[in-house]
Amino acid sequence: MVAGATVPVVQHTVQALVFDFDGTLVDSDAALVAPFEALGVPREEISFGHAIATECERLGISMDHYVELYDQTVVQPFPGVAAVVPRLPRWALCSNKHPVSGVEELRRLGWEPEGALFADHFDWEHKSIAPVLEFLDLPPDDFVNEAHADDGRNDQDAPVLLAPDQRSGIGRRGSGWFAHRRILVPSTTGPGTESSRSR
Repeated sequence: MVAGATVPVVQHTVQALVFDFDGTLVDSDAALVAPFEALGVPREEISFGHAIATECERLGISMDHYVELYDQTVVQPFPGVAAVVPRLPRWALCSNKHPVSGVEELRRLGWEPEGALFADHFDWEHKSIAPVLEFLDLPPDDFVNEAHADDGRNDQDAPVLLAPDQRSGIGRRGSGWFAHRRILVPSTTGPGTESSRSR
């Protein structure tokens, strides 16, 4: 490096945020468990994070019966989330939740993501980020899972923190939130210019 040369600082601008729903934006553990228990499933046999069809099949119950018993009125956002969601620029949901309950909970909370992809969008298999990015018309090369990123950046460099006391994830079970970013490399003499380099 030439002595006295200025090293440009790489900046990241967020184009879109994609969140999981249950356990990330909303505290839904009790609501998710209740129908299983009502159908006779012991609490210790219930697990989280699976596609709803997969979990119902594993536990030997009807998904239709599960949906009928699911209480769509009890799920609430984690503390602080309700104040932040209306300020989000471009965002979407990627969730294993059944669409009937997911859509109704979004309506009740007054949240309007650009896209909300629930279990039916993934053919009732485990969720995947690829269909969400396709829905948003975003290429995958600058996609980052912020919940698991460990790139040395401090908290103030993160695109969004919905929970100030947590660097990774949002809620108690939060598995992740995801950022689609453009990489900006500011010049030393003028405004920043976009780089096509992925992170």
